[in-house]
Amino acid sequence: MPAPSFSSTPSSSRSADQFTELIIQPSIESSAKKSTTPSTGPLSSPSSVRAPRPLADGAFPIRWGALQYNNKRLSDAHYYMKHKRTTGKTKKSWIWDHGANIESENEQYWLCRRCHETGSDCSTIFKYNGNSAIAYHLKHKHGISEDGEVPQHIRVSNPWDRSKKANSFGPLRTPIAGEGYRQQYLDWVVAHDYDLEPKLGCFMMDNAQDNDRAVLQLATRFGFDPDWRRLRCSGHVINLVVKAILYGKGVSKAERQLQCCNDQESFSIWRQRGVIGKVHNIVRYITRSDQRRQHFETLQAEALQDDELFSLQLIKDGGIRWNSTFSMLERALKLRNAIELFCAQWERDADYDLSQDFLKRSDWEEIQRFVALLKPFKDATLELEGHAIHGNYGALWQALEMMDILDGLLQEEKAAVAADPRSYSNYYVAGLDQLSPVKIFLGTRC
Repeated sequence: MPAPSFSSTPSSSRSADQFTELIIQPSIESSAKKSTTPSTGPLSSPSSVRAPRPLADGAFPIRWGALQYNNKRLSDAHYYMKHKRTTGKTKKSWIWDHGANIESENEQYWLCRRCHETGSDCSTIFKYNGNSAIAYHLKHKHGISEDGEVPQHIRVSNPWDRSKKANSFGPLRTPIAGEGYRQQYLDWVVAHDYDLEPKLGCFMMDNAQDNDRAVLQLATRFGFDPDWRRLRCSGHVINLVVKAILYGKGVSKAERQLQCCNDQESFSIWRQRGVIGKVHNIVRYITRSDQRRQHFETLQAEALQDDELFSLQLIKDGGIRWNSTFSMLERALKLRNAIELFCAQWERDADYDLSQDFLKRSDWEEIQRFVALLKPFKDATLELEGHAIHGNYGALWQALEMMDILDGLLQEEKAAVAADPRSYSNYYVAGLDQLSPVKIFLGTRC
């Protein structure tokens, strides 16, 4: 039987077998069109054409002339054919089940099968230098992961689906009142676009009033109890409690004042916050000058006999953020001797009168109480980080147990203040007095 020949006959008249051969090796078509005479070379043998097929990853019908990468046409694009000796030695990646491995000008590319079949060519070709970008595309564009299709209840519809549903929802009635617009938008997003109504559960948000109003709107629309569905973030609750201990009333006012004041005013505002403000001013005064920092390091070496660690740096707090404030106080205790030496050797200059922030023995005792009280809060924040998907960190039972422990610590400290109020500064008592409404909140929410 003579070998089959390739000619310039239109593709519609070719057999399905010949079409498959041209898809697998597109260069055959161009070479076949150059001559209408039968070819006796190796490419004319059907067996030789089909032989590389098992070596091509993700082969499917491709419109080779439409392939572009970064708005540049991929010239001479063809399937990347692995060498026979490498086939079967390495495990095939799951991404090749959803795309083709093509080659152009000695560069390998991955072509998304789903996007290509729907006509989206330019944005669905990735230069193959790893799987991360390809896996991200498959997951967020098509809902496909290594384990298969992403479950429908956690998938988000693509923009095309959203636009179709928005058009089917109908035009907004004018004039648009604020309440009417919110109600129509709620119906569209929750009920029509994402179909979230049967999946609505509890709402984990911080304590902003806007979040309360949002949950109330949803509760009115879908008929559930907002008090039972409204949950608070445990980390945010801890933040509110500790800020009440550290700063008492007027935290927001102090933050606004610090945003628009000069250096002298800033030192004065912080000094009004009690012993924490004094430590803040001392640390800021030392660290704002290279000469003072070097002098402080020298004083640490002199205090070596009393300080276990003498090469530590002072830690500046990040404004009114309790975790950085705790770190600043904890480090100040370790460097107490060096700080006292620095203050003892300080000479008045035109920059700032640091003597107003010198720490007395009672101040250091107060700092020790702060650190001892806040250490469990820091540990609790770290313990509750996470989503409890793999392990216990962040689990609801753990948050409830931790809040109960912290509430007990606060009650013990408050009793100590009531028993011996003179041993605590007025500032410290003012901070603990803010805990009564927060304590009620801790007992009912996690």
